[in-house]
Amino acid sequence: MNELEGRDATPGKATAEPAGETAKAPGKQTLSEGGEGGDVAKPDPVFSGAEQWEAVEAAPDREEVADAGADDQLAEVRAGLQEEMTALAETHTCHAGCLHGQLDSMMSAQTSNHSAFRIAPGAIEEAAERERAGKAPAADATAGTATPPPQLAGGNEAQSGTGSDEVGHSGTVTAGKPAKFPKVFGLASWNFGKFTYPDLKIDTAQQPDKSWDATIKTTTSTDAPTSAIATPAGVYPLGGNEQVFNPTVNKKVPLKKQLGIRASAAAQIVVAEQEHLDDITQAYNITLKAAEAAVNAQASKAFNAASKKAAQKLATDSVKAALDPKLTADPKKWRAMLQTCANLTKSGRDASGWHTFDSFADVGDIDFTAKTITYQVINNPKVGSTPSATLIKL
Repeated sequence: MNELEGRDATPGKATAEPAGETAKAPGKQTLSEGGEGGDVAKPDPVFSGAEQWEAVEAAPDREEVADAGADDQLAEVRAGLQEEMTALAETHTCHAGCLHGQLDSMMSAQTSNHSAFRIAPGAIEEAAERERAGKAPAADATAGTATPPPQLAGGNEAQSGTGSDEVGHSGTVTAGKPAKFPKVFGLASWNFGKFTYPDLKIDTAQQPDKSWDATIKTTTSTDAPTSAIATPAGVYPLGGNEQVFNPTVNKKVPLKKQLGIRASAAAQIVVAEQEHLDDITQAYNITLKAAEAAVNAQASKAFNAASKKAAQKLATDSVKAALDPKLTADPKKWRAMLQTCANLTKSGRDASGWHTFDSFADVGDIDFTAKTITYQVINNPKVGSTPSATLIKL
């Protein structure tokens, strides 16, 4: 299979909306899965994140899933203040190029849902008032912490939500920044070459009465080791400046761009990565594990028929009857079925936007004194909402 990771996005432009209006995402972007895409036309200016995929043929069995990270390009806020006093009440809303996703270079077929990036109403005005008063932003107890998100499900612990007859899963999510952070938030990986694949082997023997007995040999399968890392909570420099209108000096000023991951968002990144690992366990359970159970349930039984071929067919049919019809009794197809089911973790969670994270700068996230603007990652209610057993099916 393919080693997967993300790429950079291209810059977008920002606009300001009058008070009371809501910013609309002016366009959508698309993702291609399972193959390396070339650069495409620049997207409409939107702000969002989605997990990205890139094929690397050098590692045919290894798979990696990169959760959306941050890009270092945001556009200018174009805002005009009306009069000295009324300007302070004006709402500033901007659209910006993708901070979290490297979407441009991987677009081809599938649409990724995007929401507009926003500077929250009143955020610029509040920052200007603080600057004039010489006050610092109110402390945010959840932002900027270095506390790692909780680890989930390690060692031989069985996972919740992965269906019946679960097996212990070796997947563990640990705190850490992926190599390409801030382009990606988290990275989950597995290797199809590390699974132990069951087989269907039949011994035959002719009996004294010239009939034939067919006996199925026992088989085994094992899940592959999987792992993931997730970026911990903190405030991370993005590089570059954002030009933001400062009402105090009546002009745009450069502010250093930062990405803020609060504890709740960091926990969601962990959950998103764990969902991928649980999906792989579920894919294993309903394919290789199910095939192993069906084979072993018929092992050591003697299937007698007048001919060798007929005895073999009786044995094979007994296994087939115990399997889901979509799985079939052909061992050569079990690996492909595993990969097909495992790939639902991409099309289901990523292409559907379930692991898409938006961001915006709220009140307290713009600091004209410190010359910084911090874009806080927004929680996505889709993360953790769909168990693997619901998504990963034959």
